[in-house]
Amino acid sequence: MLYPIEIKANIEGGVADALAALGDPVPSTKRLIWFAEDGDGLANGELRLLAGGVILRFRSGEGPDDSTAKLRPCLPPGWIPPWNAPFENDSLEYRIEGDWSGQRRSIAASAVATFGQGSLAQAGGGAPLRKGTLTSQQDSLLWLCSDVWAAQRLVVLGPIASTKWDDVPLAGMKVNAERWTVEDMDFLELSIRVKPKDHDGQSDLETRAEKRQAELAAAIADLGLQVATNTDNKTQRVLTALAKKK
Repeated sequence: MLYPIEIKANIEGGVADALAALGDPVPSTKRLIWFAEDGDGLANGELRLLAGGVILRFRSGEGPDDSTAKLRPCLPPGWIPPWNAPFENDSLEYRIEGDWSGQRRSIAASAVATFGQGSLAQAGGGAPLRKGTLTSQQDSLLWLCSDVWAAQRLVVLGPIASTKWDDVPLAGMKVNAERWTVEDMDFLELSIRVKPKDHDGQSDLETRAEKRQAELAAAIADLGLQVATNTDNKTQRVLTALAKKK
């Protein structure tokens, strides 16, 4: 099975200057983001879930709230159904997609549950994660498909202020942008998605994605901007910084 590929690029330098170069687009959504980590691991200076490929994210603000249980990297074809293929029902959207950033390439599986607006807002960083923010389906995914899931004591990290812009015009492309602000950190990530076409093989899809990745990098450079040389994704960088304050 072929999966869509999301191509990401973190921008180096001042975010305000980068947004100005993009034409100061109007934000689509503003929310707060929290993550959850293993409390015992944090007490020992470890991000045990993240190191094991598990990301737990909760968003609250404009529009419906949502919780995400993500596995990255993952190998879904060998998993127990229904987790071996994307699906959507009344309570959950399950996505599988390529996750590319620079030379780093992986596959990510995300189970996203939607809640009423404002219902997932968490207490300050370091508080226990409230019950009910992960659904039974998300818990099932983690138990069946992760080697590190125990969920004995989950602790909240955050909040992170998130601003998103959808379909920003850039060199003939429609680019999504997301800004994260927390503590003294300020990140801007640009992303595009490449979808499989009829009769594509894996090599066809990857060749087209590589071309689009090069086009995105060139468009960023043409604006006088620079892709960050730090290969850690924004989740890794933010959680590492927040964990040090626990």
